[in-house]
Amino acid sequence: MQKHRLFRTLQYLSIFLVGIQGTCPPGWTRSPHSVSCIKVYTYRKTWHQAKYVCAENGGDLVSILDDKMREFVWDQIKADAAKRYWIGLNDIKQQGVFKWLDETGFEPIFYHQWALYEPNGDGTHDCVYFTHVIPRGMLWADDSCYKQEKFICDIFRVQGVCPFNVTNDYCMKLHKERKAWFGARKTCKDEGGDLVKILDESKKNSILDLINLDTASQKQTQERYWIGLNDIKHEGNFTWGNSQQQ
Repeated sequence: MQKHRLFRTLQYLSIFLVGIQGTCPPGWTRSPHSVSCIKVYTYRKTWHQAKYVCAENGGDLVSILDDKMREFVWDQIKADAAKRYWIGLNDIKQQGVFKWLDETGFEPIFYHQWALYEPNGDGTHDCVYFTHVIPRGMLWADDSCYKQEKFICDIFRVQGVCPFNVTNDYCMKLHKERKAWFGARKTCKDEGGDLVKILDESKKNSILDLINLDTASQKQTQERYWIGLNDIKHEGNFTWGNSQQQ
């Protein structure tokens, strides 16, 4: 990449992301497979009351979007003999169309997680809990939202610990101001981080979620963002911004 072109172009492509190491708040457990921390509540609430408790703590009822997350959640509660916990899945808005509280579509890959004869199509059963069914493990069932069950919350923003968006061990921050690449990186370092590295599919998906959320809220159709990858030292040999893996 020619350096005179680099500077001219960089002044246009100057929104950027930063990675900073972070942890979950006390009492919450970090998922090694997703962008969330979870907390198990062993007292019983209705589904709506449980949702309110989660919201008071900056989160929502847990979303379980893949088998790894399902297994992680199961590990947190499998010692409990009475395994009925509210999760975020529901069909409150449209009967039979199940959505997570963040409006994530209910993908067909998850259909096999339903218990036998579930969901049963009862118009009064709009909220989903999971339960233990031998020998299949943790399976889902729908029931009245007014039943009282234990529940699990997750958070994507760690209040007081990580001021930005959590992804695995790191926080993500999207900066709206526009800067050249060097100025963007300096700002990241001033905050204790660096321009983001994208080393696996999980981190790429976390960044896309963050960007999509921002562009949707701003009604934007397309944006461009600085990341740490560059060939400043050796033309054509792209490396990340520093040697410390993120």
